[in-house]
Amino acid sequence: MEYFFSEILSPNMLYNITKEELARGRKSMILYETDTSYVMTEQHLHALVSGDIAKHWDDQLFEGIANKTDVIFAISEHDRGWIEVDASPLWHDTKQMPYTFQDFPLSIKLIFYKKGIDEVQEKSAYAALLCSLHYSSFFKGMHDGERITQFVETEQKRQKKIIEHLKLHTSQKRDELSFHYKLLQFCDDMSLFISIQEPGVSKQDVFPWFRNGFKQEFKTLENQTINAQWLNREIIILTPFPFKEEFEVSLPIKIVRKSEVLEKGILLAYRETPYSYRQVCIRR
Repeated sequence: MEYFFSEILSPNMLYNITKEELARGRKSMILYETDTSYVMTEQHLHALVSGDIAKHWDDQLFEGIANKTDVIFAISEHDRGWIEVDASPLWHDTKQMPYTFQDFPLSIKLIFYKKGIDEVQEKSAYAALLCSLHYSSFFKGMHDGERITQFVETEQKRQKKIIEHLKLHTSQKRDELSFHYKLLQFCDDMSLFISIQEPGVSKQDVFPWFRNGFKQEFKTLENQTINAQWLNREIIILTPFPFKEEFEVSLPIKIVRKSEVLEKGILLAYRETPYSYRQVCIRR
């Protein structure tokens, strides 16, 4: 059953994810605190921004461009399993803050992972394959739990069926699939870079996951590490620059005041807080 991890995706494409890191950007709500507020981003809205980022990737650097539409669909929709969960955030009485992904039982997370992949597959088998590989990679090297084993085996069966159906057995097709998978992970991380911290932070204050650049390496960029740095609150500089031109993205967030949470509870406070939009220009 290791076939799909070891041969379709090369080992250096799969992070060595510890249990503590399993929640990396996969909260039921992406959330950070300020002195007065909780800054909250719904997972699906963050994923849509990931898709917007992917649309701007330079076509000359895009391997397997015939599948570009399905790849962008996968990137845009990979977190759709969390739509209903994020619509009704819960309060953690012990931690005195909104529930995040780390607090959800693993059994619940696995249900929503599968739900999202199933929904993507209704529209695109290739996109579902990418999402399945993405979520399966969270559990690489983890064997402690029947539910994890069951989830991974179920997804490996899905992957095998799609690969056979789409005839993705050639080395060229596998190379293209590897690139598309890494592109999903990169755009996901790029969107997290925008959403998981205050904009405009200095290099030394960048969120630790991204302080030394992004982990994905691309042959078409000579395997250089891509680094992101805030120039100011509205501009991110990316080096090297893999996009065809500079562009802007707009991330919907909610800045939920802590005083409102105390007065009304997290659910009502969240629902009554209007969306704000974090406008960011990504340039070389």
